[in-house]
Amino acid sequence: MENKKEFEEANDNLGGRLQLIESVKYSPDQESLYQQLSQKQLPWANKNNFIASLNDGRLIGPFNFHLRNPKTSSAYLDWVDADGKNTSLSPRMRQIIILAVGIGWKADYEVYAHTAVGLKSGLSTDMINALKKGENAIDFTQDELVAYQFTKQLVEERLVDDILYKKAIDLITERGVVDMLHLIGQYLATSAILTAFKVPAPTTF
Repeated sequence: MENKKEFEEANDNLGGRLQLIESVKYSPDQESLYQQLSQKQLPWANKNNFIASLNDGRLIGPFNFHLRNPKTSSAYLDWVDADGKNTSLSPRMRQIIILAVGIGWKADYEVYAHTAVGLKSGLSTDMINALKKGENAIDFTQDELVAYQFTKQLVEERLVDDILYKKAIDLITERGVVDMLHLIGQYLATSAILTAFKVPAPTTF
């Protein structure tokens, strides 16, 4: 950030409908969750060049929401961790799926964060811009295209037709489709949280 004061003034509502919580006000359960986030999610955000916490330690994005119910959130994060360790999907395909969910739900913070992660995972700017327009990217592999179409149809139409389902099974395998649904489910939940609480993406300079 070029100007800390300018950044703070432009981002005075990063909690959306939820007030950001100062770390000095954490309960023991919130402190335990914060330590869990500090071991994995916050370093992962830094590595991928998106903002998950402010200079004063307050958490933004879905992480601020998670502090409201630390024990349930901790179990959710265990699911996310298990999925990441055991998935059969490539990092690039995972980001295509996540972006398709976030864009479909108009979850600004999700799209902001996973645009950054997508670029680190091998997606080009042109690919990501195509996703944001709801279009197929010309550089997708065949299985990536099917994964995108599967996710987009499920998010927008609440179904997956038989032809597309068969393509997914043939190209990605049944195990891959199962892993897709774990990932889609996680980010449907996250996108619903961000949308319901009107959580914005930070403004950067």
